[in-house]
Amino acid sequence: MPSAPQTTVISPDVLEILRCPVTAAPLRQDGDHLVSVSDDTIRYPIEHGVPRLLADAASSTTDEETPAP
Repeated sequence: MPSAPQTTVISPDVLEILRCPVTAAPLRQDGDHLVSVSDDTIRYPIEHGVPRLLADAASSTTDEETPAP
């Protein structure tokens, strides 16, 4: 039986220095994503323990909730 995926916890010391590349705001962790504190719809995935802090890697919760045509 496969085990459930583990969520990587980003150290508070690291979170203190990371900034959103789109808004320049601090980030907070929400499960397996980092979220901009100034716009909680901007989310960056954490893949294999490494945050992908690239503007093109950001996803918007409004984009995820909107069905594709």
